[in-house]
Amino acid sequence: MTRHLDRISQHSFIASVLSPDSIVFDFGVNQGQFALNVIRKYGCRVFGAEPVHELFDAVERHDRLALHRVAIGENGKAVELLVNDDDVLSSTVLEHGTAKSVLGSEDSLRTISETCVGLNEFRQLNHVDRIDLVKVDIEGAELDLFETTSDEAFRSCAQLTVEFHDYWYPDLANRTKQAKERLCDLGFRMIRFTPNNKDVLFVNPEEIKLSDSDWRYLTTVTRNVNLCGRAVRVAVRRLMRLGKAA
Repeated sequence: MTRHLDRISQHSFIASVLSPDSIVFDFGVNQGQFALNVIRKYGCRVFGAEPVHELFDAVERHDRLALHRVAIGENGKAVELLVNDDDVLSSTVLEHGTAKSVLGSEDSLRTISETCVGLNEFRQLNHVDRIDLVKVDIEGAELDLFETTSDEAFRSCAQLTVEFHDYWYPDLANRTKQAKERLCDLGFRMIRFTPNNKDVLFVNPEEIKLSDSDWRYLTTVTRNVNLCGRAVRVAVRRLMRLGKAA
């Protein structure tokens, strides 16, 4: 049976393996769109991490969502998050001189100090051994996470849907390449759903059994349909902006 792919909040994943018994980690909950939609569509139990106070406080609570106000990255590492007060949806752990050019004006930026929690430690915090889906959208800290997480912790994950940030910060390109290669060396199969690394899915074949025909379908038909759909949506948004400007 061809595996059903879904995409929520710009993150693609194999949805046909999810059920109310599934465990999902949402790293970078933000406003909660991904976590709450996964719960509503598939009934999963979601454990989320969001370090920014304003976002953490604003997330709609749900009895299937366990929310922690923590930063994810290299366990025990002290970081300074750069937050844009004009748009608290934008924050990063990346070097501030570079990030300022992306996030906004100097007057709207502030820093908050946090100590990161790693993947394995987040598992222990929530008494979880195996994770059916991990969503990673942590604004640059994903590289610290990928570089310091143990092989055993990664192998406890059936799939990871990741937004890498080298499309904003080209200096991260080499580390991003190495992070992707590491997961592939551990046996994960990778699908990149965008021309950049904004939507990358890693599938653990030990946990999600894919036939060769399933994999070919996901990497050709489904992937290309998704790419075409995105291209159409981008074109429509551009035309709408042009229409408003006129």
